[in-house]
This record gives sequence, structure tokens and C-alpha cells, in this order.
Amino acid sequence: MKPTDIRAIKILNSLAKPAIAVRVKAETSEGWGAAPSGTSKSSFEVPEFIQDVDLTIELFNNYAKKIIDFNFQSFDDLEEVEKVINVGNVGGSAVIALEYAMLNALAQERKRPLWKILNPNAKTFPRILANVVGGGQHATNSIDIQEILVSPTEKSVSEAIFTASEIYNKVKFELAKKDKHFLGGRTAEGAWTTSLPDETALEIVDRTANKHKSEVGIDMAATSLFVRGKYLWKNFSRKQKGIHADEKKHIELMEHISNRFHLFYIEDPLHQDAYKAFSDFNKLSNKYSRKLVCGDDLISTNLSRLKVAAGQNSINAVIIKPNQIGSLFKAKQVLDYARKNNIVPVLSHRSGETNDSILAHLAFAWQAPFVKFGLAGGERTAKLNELIKIEQGL
Repeated sequence: MKPTDIRAIKILNSLAKPAIAVRVKAETSEGWGAAPSGTSKSSFEVPEFIQDVDLTIELFNNYAKKIIDFNFQSFDDLEEVEKVINVGNVGGSAVIALEYAMLNALAQERKRPLWKILNPNAKTFPRILANVVGGGQHATNSIDIQEILVSPTEKSVSEAIFTASEIYNKVKFELAKKDKHFLGGRTAEGAWTTSLPDETALEIVDRTANKHKSEVGIDMAATSLFVRGKYLWKNFSRKQKGIHADEKKHIELMEHISNRFHLFYIEDPLHQDAYKAFSDFNKLSNKYSRKLVCGDDLISTNLSRLKVAAGQNSINAVIIKPNQIGSLFKAKQVLDYARKNNIVPVLSHRSGETNDSILAHLAFAWQAPFVKFGLAGGERTAKLNELIKIEQGL
């Protein structure tokens, strides 16, 4: 596939904020790609834009002329593309949008699903992590836990998605019964918001999930709670409110809810620089049963940070968000390193998403054990429905 025209435009993401989409035209194909944006970000992510979206698009459209007629034939060719167009000269969003578009154009030219070009031997579908109740930086006046997640255990990803949707809708009914202030509000990722304490919200999700053969997890996004050396919990339980917890107390609270609700997945339980505390929590959590202690802000899809975490046994799972590092090639390196070091990779969306569904193809092609795509909202269902289509196509 040799591009004959490459152009970036400004679009809206799911938060009604500007985002970048790129169109790549070739002689017999055309591909679009669009980059998401995060709300809860670590300080280690690459810059999304150069100053702002408009300047980034102007810069990108100038640099893009340099790869017209570039002979793009495989995923590995992205490494060469990044020598011309990269985070340093156009920011992470433009690079990711371009790379999505290049891959989609290649797939269209070859008249094959993208996953089959990337890995024709792919067989195993990922388990989903579906966000059903949320708060943190994704909402106002809701729980401190950023995401309460369910993960159905069906072998079929299609069945798992529909099970998660049943749980989601039943949780809404239970919240309406228990929360007199519940009005059906949702977070930036489509999860229900509630004025109930964190523990009560977990009780509702846990009880509902148990009826549907689903495990429960959380994304604590603890960096957003960490202020001047303390973790601030507004409404932990009916009896414990306004907690200013030091590291030891915070770990005790995390261990309490982990054990009480049999959480199998705990993402970012501590702040983004707490390698040692992560390691202590990982050891404590896995003393009697296997739990996934996952790093997102701690790693930021950065290979150097992952190597530090692996060396200290800080985590046994890691979030992969391509736009955090502004490179699909580097994101794949992080995923491969994680797998080789017995760290479970989780391919993830962002809060400010687009309708681009390419993550579904990457997840299946890369054989990611888990995906976190959300559940409600067109930008979320686009990715889940693409997984269903891939499975049904097989």
C-alpha cells in the first residue's frame, strides 16, 4: 500500500472535545483512524498535541507529505514511519490516528480483516472488563473508586458482552432502589454514578455479578486521590467518611475491599510513583489466591517504567493504551515484554473515545488476555461490536 494522499482533520471525541482523525488514501484503498484522549492521566504520558489541535493538524499535514508513496506493507513498517512523523514533531494523537489509518488502508487494499493481516493464526478472544459503576475523575459527586468492573467468565466473547450488559442494566435498577438521589447519571465512560458509599456500590455490583457468573474488579486510579502524601476518601462506607489515609492505612482499606468482595482485578491501587508500595500490595494480595494487580498510571505504556516495575515485582498486569506512548510500535513492544515476563497485558480504551473500532482487531491479533473497552455509549459499543463481528466471522 502506497499512500497518495494523507490528511488530518479535527473531529469531536465522546467528551465533546477536539480530537484528530487522519485519512490515508491509496490507489485502491482508503483508511481512516482517530485518536482518543484520556481524562485521568499520569504525568508520564506523551503530549497529545503540539500546543493545540489546530497547530498539530497544520504541522502534521506538512510532515505527511514526506511519506506519500511510502511502501507500507506490514505492521513493522510503522517503525520507519515514526522516523518521519513522531511524538516529537506532531504529538501522540496525530501519530496514533495516522497509524490506525495506515493499517485500515492496508486491510482494505488486501480485502482482509485487519486482525488476519497482523496475525492470521489468532484464535483466542480476550476477556472483557466492563465498567458498570464509576466515579473518580470520570464523574462529579460519585464514588471515589474510578471504575467498578465486571468480567464475565463465558468462553464466547459475544456471550460475555451480553452478560455484562445484563449486569449493567440490573445494577441500574438496584441503584435506583437504594440511592434516593439516583437519576440515571453516567460517567465519562458510560458507567452509572451514585451518591452511595463506595462499599455499598461494590455490594450492589458484587451481588449482581455473582448471579451472572462474573468476577468483579476495580480501577482505583489512586493518583487522583493522592494529595500531599495522603489518600483522600470522601465516602468509603456508611461509617467511614472523610478519610485521610497514609500509605499503610490506604493499603489496609484496599485489602479490606479486595477480600470482602473477592476482587480478582485491582488497577492502580496506589499513586503513579509508588513502585515499592505496589510491590508490597501485590505480595499481600496474592498471598492466598491469584489476583491481578494492574499498573496504568504507574507504567503509562512506557517500556522503561515497565522494566522497573517488573524488577520490583510491583505488578502482575499492565494497561496498554497506545496513545499514552504515541506509538503503536512501542505499545506492541510493551505488550510483548509484559507477556514474556508473566505480566498480563490489558488493552484499554480512553475516557475521551472515538468510534474507531481498531482496538478490537489489535486485541485479537495480539492475543491480549483482557480488554477494557467500557460498555455503554456508541464509542464503547463500536469496539465491543467489532469483537462480536470478528468472533461471528470465524
